[in-house]
Amino acid sequence: MSIEEIKTAPLPLAAPLASAADLPAVVLSDLAFSHERGVPVLEDVNLNVGQGDFLALLGPNGGGKSTLLRLILGLEQPCCGSITVFGRPPAEGSRQIGYVPQFSSMQRDFPASVLDMVLMGGASPDRRGGSWESGPAARERARSYLDLLGLGGLEKRGIGALSGGQRQRALVARALMGSNQKLDAREAPCAAPSPFLLLLDEPTASIDPEGKFCFYEFLDRLRGHITIIVVSHDLFVASPFFSGIVFVNKTVTELEQSGLSPENLTLLFGKHLHDCPIADLQHAGNSPRHEGCTHPSCWPDRGNTV
Repeated sequence: MSIEEIKTAPLPLAAPLASAADLPAVVLSDLAFSHERGVPVLEDVNLNVGQGDFLALLGPNGGGKSTLLRLILGLEQPCCGSITVFGRPPAEGSRQIGYVPQFSSMQRDFPASVLDMVLMGGASPDRRGGSWESGPAARERARSYLDLLGLGGLEKRGIGALSGGQRQRALVARALMGSNQKLDAREAPCAAPSPFLLLLDEPTASIDPEGKFCFYEFLDRLRGHITIIVVSHDLFVASPFFSGIVFVNKTVTELEQSGLSPENLTLLFGKHLHDCPIADLQHAGNSPRHEGCTHPSCWPDRGNTV
């Protein structure tokens, strides 16, 4: 081809850029993290979370669950590997992430209504320390989140008058204010113009057993509309709601959807003695005898064979 032909040749069409709706919510690639003193916390972590997923992170204390959330939030930096949230580094997508910590520092006697507390979730940092919208549109959106989470009609109540479960749901509503969109559980999930990720760290730690189930039931209304990742120990209560379960213990293992299979229980809780209820569940439905096991179903006089 001559120089003149090269000059006049049409430029190749650029590949279209992927929209936010087409990108995974979170991608962790070959991730590792260590404390300053060199103690490894997470190693060889690879995980792909799709938009609209409701994912549970389970595992032992010290296994790295909360650290993983902090990495996704951009509060910690990995020593190697990469993290993207909707295709961008966490620091660039912070407005698309909401976070509910395990223990809130909120003072119950703080003189604010439930609606005021939720509106604060839309705060934008500035030199004065932060400000948030409180006009009609913002208040309507805050009320829609409260309705969605079963707190409709309580917006004028003081935050100190809420029960533990109600307070946690109000904190979720506050975190959702960063999404800048109305959510309606009665409508089919659709690709949002600005997708949103909600992270929750042990959100039911201070809620009674009955309230725990209700809390996850309300969260399930958000499934498909936003992406949810929750650190939880409430496997038996919450497993019906999760679209996926990931075991975290220095690395990550995606569990089968059977969730409560004997193999998964052993992975989550380790080996247990025969007088423990976990051991009964781990051996449920197992007929072969396991050599060296102390569970009654494995005793030789039961007639089982290896």
